[in-house]
Amino acid sequence: MRRLLLIFPVLAHILFAAHLLFHGLPVYVAALPLAAVVLVFFKSAMPLRATQMLLAGYGLEWARAGWVLIDARLAHDMSIMPAAPIMAAVTLFTFACIPILTIALGHSCRKASA
Repeated sequence: MRRLLLIFPVLAHILFAAHLLFHGLPVYVAALPLAAVVLVFFKSAMPLRATQMLLAGYGLEWARAGWVLIDARLAHDMSIMPAAPIMAAVTLFTFACIPILTIALGHSCRKASA
């Protein structure tokens, strides 16, 4: 049942790949977060930590992108309402995937490291 929780980190990787494509990066660069999805399914501690670090980096990038977007909208006297809640939700979702991943796989990593 805990394995079903892995859908959330996988979705976070897909969202970040879409973010990269939206900002005009080449497809091979946007495919890197999708390739990192493979790390989610390993049970050892190293891929778990690498995926957690990636998710933290994604979350920081979402926060930065949200800040830039809101700042640009305010500079042009536009409403921040469509942008602010969406970017905040995606940022919080991405950061929430870190403990979700630990819950889904963390129990097996503790046994392997002991």
